[in-house]
Amino acid sequence: MRTSSKFETGGHTYEVNMWHPDKAIENLAWLTKLCGESIVALLVNVDSVRDLMDSEVDLALLTPAVSTMLKSLDEKEVVVKVNQFVDGMLCDGAQFKYDTHFMGRPGHLLKVLVNVLKVQYADFFAEIPAGIVAGKNPATTGKTSTPAH
Repeated sequence: MRTSSKFETGGHTYEVNMWHPDKAIENLAWLTKLCGESIVALLVNVDSVRDLMDSEVDLALLTPAVSTMLKSLDEKEVVVKVNQFVDGMLCDGAQFKYDTHFMGRPGHLLKVLVNVLKVQYADFFAEIPAGIVAGKNPATTGKTSTPAH
């Protein structure tokens, strides 16, 4: 059982605690309501879901998702959620203050948030055949998915 996971971005190593299943489902529901179509558009713009999970985040790919989110958000709700997403994380092995760590670096914050989601939902994204994301039938592409046990 994994209780935390590390990722690197922007020259820093972050460690994020795995969310309780209730929190993971709640946040996934919130994100889906907020930007479901944009998440699909983001996934369609990469060669495969595995490439997305293994690569550094390209902010250009995030633009449609972020734009859609910003149009339909209550900004105070977003601030609360963003703080929840990074709560308890470590940066380079130490705790950090959200407000001073990300001040003047909103792009870096977005990259960290995407990586947090990649960590939290890695098994979910790994099970999505890239063909389905791109609107192709896995039966005709030969790509299938097997549920994790």
